Amino acid sequence: MINIPLQQKPVSNIRMLLDRLSVSSRIVKLSKGTLVSLNDGSVQHCFMLHSGTAVVRRSDNNLIVGNIVAPVLF
Repeated sequence: MINIPLQQKPVSNIRMLLDRLSVSSRIVKLSKGTLVSLNDGSVQHCFMLHSGTAVVRRSDNNLIVGNIVAPVLF
């Protein structure tokens, strides 16, 4: 896997989805370090990160498992 180029994400397509799917009244600006849970019991959520970055951590041991860079839907 050394020297394999990373594919660029389709930013223009993601921005189009964000524009069409986002409801301005539901957009929330969060401060650095804010904890957001990706699920609420049995309820799964979809998040749209318009700008910025997010760190993904395991809830049981706080280990960093990923870094998310906007724009992205997850």
